[in-house]
Amino acid sequence: MRLGIFFCTLAFLVISFVHAEESSPGQFETFTGKISRNNVRLRLHPSIDSPIIHELDLDDMVVVVDAIEDFYVIRPPSFLKAYVYKNFVIEDQIQGDRVNVRLDPHLESPIIAQLNHGDKIQGKISPLNSKWMEITPPATARFYIAKELIEKAGDEAYLAHLENKRHDTEAFLSQAEILSTQELDKPFPSISLDALLQNLVAISEDQEIYQNQAERAKTLCTSIQEKFLEKNIAYLEEKSNQSEKQIAYLENQQNDDKNTYFHVASQEMATWVPVEMAIYKTWAQKEEGRTLEEFYEEQGDEAITLKGVIQAYDRPIKNKPGDYLLVNRATGLPIAYLYSTKVSLREKIGEEVEIKAVLRPNHDFAYPAYFVLSFE
Repeated sequence: MRLGIFFCTLAFLVISFVHAEESSPGQFETFTGKISRNNVRLRLHPSIDSPIIHELDLDDMVVVVDAIEDFYVIRPPSFLKAYVYKNFVIEDQIQGDRVNVRLDPHLESPIIAQLNHGDKIQGKISPLNSKWMEITPPATARFYIAKELIEKAGDEAYLAHLENKRHDTEAFLSQAEILSTQELDKPFPSISLDALLQNLVAISEDQEIYQNQAERAKTLCTSIQEKFLEKNIAYLEEKSNQSEKQIAYLENQQNDDKNTYFHVASQEMATWVPVEMAIYKTWAQKEEGRTLEEFYEEQGDEAITLKGVIQAYDRPIKNKPGDYLLVNRATGLPIAYLYSTKVSLREKIGEEVEIKAVLRPNHDFAYPAYFVLSFE
């Protein structure tokens, strides 16, 4: 009897040693794996009879941390949720040892990991069952996928790189829709879309991002180009239909208003008068010759309030969008380029101010440009 127990114990130790050798972290190089087909099953255990946790699709990415026989061991994907009984959590810390972390918020759900006293978690009350906390699965949780369904895509850091890139791309695409609308609302001569379109083309050809993001970029790029062409045609038609009388009026109005409206305090401010007059002239062509004063009244209605520190921008650059920078005091990073023919920005250098300003062309520089109407 004792001899039988001895051999059973020895066999158990040998099996345990073999599995320990297979899963030794020193012998396996963690990598980012790419799913090679659709409907690939993520399992709870390394067995074809194991419960199915989720189904992954072609080109989905996972981090592979180990291998057991015919299965790869997978780190919990970022989209998975886990659950802890709420009574074991006080102020985002686990109270108790070997507290079960489950796949769903009920006691019959499979256990995917355990936490111990003092372990910190971040989560929220589950909308499915208020007695449970919904959390990110612990890093110790493991899942399994058949080896033949995963191809190596890169090292361990590659998945984080992809997720960051796809997150940034999503944010850019959402912002691009807003920026393109704002740009196309400007008078045609002021529209500047080259940089935006170049970025959209690059995204549409990027093999690392999601396919739906590439399609969105391609569709948005086409839409912007079509709307730009419509604006161009309308502008040319409008320009060709202007009467000689209106053109003469604008020339006279420009000279009169330039002398009567602009009372600049410095030569620096005076250099921007022709720029402002060109913008006014474009506006007046569509506004039946309304006055410069009426133009700036309308500009005041469109103005926004910005806050930051005024800094000089004295670099001798062609077509620079302003003589000053508005800088975020906390980060030290620029917010916008500024110029004005109405207020002296030089007197405010080094001060944190609130300004009332309207957008102006930034000539493809890094930050937007504004004409300052007043200090708030």
